Amino acid sequence: MSKSEKYKTTMSETRAKIADAKRRGTKQGSIGYYGCIDICNTFMEILNEAEKFVYEGEYFLAFSMITLVVMNNAKLASKGDNSSGCVNDVQWQAEELMEKICNSEEIKGTAEASEIFSQALNDSQNTAFDDWEDFSYSILISAANLSTKENVLKLYGILDEIVDKRKNQKYSTYKEWNCLVRIKAIRAVDGTCAAEEYANKNL
Repeated sequence: MSKSEKYKTTMSETRAKIADAKRRGTKQGSIGYYGCIDICNTFMEILNEAEKFVYEGEYFLAFSMITLVVMNNAKLASKGDNSSGCVNDVQWQAEELMEKICNSEEIKGTAEASEIFSQALNDSQNTAFDDWEDFSYSILISAANLSTKENVLKLYGILDEIVDKRKNQKYSTYKEWNCLVRIKAIRAVDGTCAAEEYANKNL
């Protein structure tokens, strides 16, 4: 099976698992306490599978699986009873894995790193994050580690778009997130001193 075939097959299977979990967890049109936990358990299973792909060197596939979970986790946060905290647990695990991938020395400067960076920027704009900007930023803050002189302006463009959407929201945390993502990108492109200088001026 070629890489592209494996990618398509695995992602299709992952989407099917998520859809099946949502069907099981939805009762009379809503997702209650236990339904939310059941769906989150499926998300965790997918993240565990993605982690195996990381160890096998399938970084782009793993990252795509993780961001798919993050998008659906944001949807669940909007619709499900998350009083158990399981959505938070899923998000924490997803963030850990995204950071591990984007900090891997094996992919930095490779074509796969470029693929992951582009995928992250695209996924961060998903409508699932319209009311959950933290989820969107969690993808971008990991991807910022893969910033280069050639691609960093694309990241800044996405950040500017988010700021423009959020600037009138009284309780939005976009300012802090925006700075944190930029600090990581600056460190990747211009070094630690430049990142510290930006942080001192903006945080």
